[in-house]
Amino acid sequence: MNFQDALTLLQEGRTLTRNAWDDPKQHVTLENKFYRVVPCQVAHYTHAKLGWTPLPNDLLATDWELIK
Repeated sequence: MNFQDALTLLQEGRTLTRNAWDDPKQHVTLENKFYRVVPCQVAHYTHAKLGWTPLPNDLLATDWELIK
């Protein structure tokens, strides 16, 4: 499937992977979470997980696969 179809499934809460990725455990899932803001002496920082940003190859790929 292409990235447009993959993105639609991600928005529905599904988990996807790409056939081209070497690690069979590597996958993408979309999580909607709010993170707590923790005050600091210098500034305020938001706790957040490091996210995944699709590369141009991911956007143009047609090898997206549904995991669940």
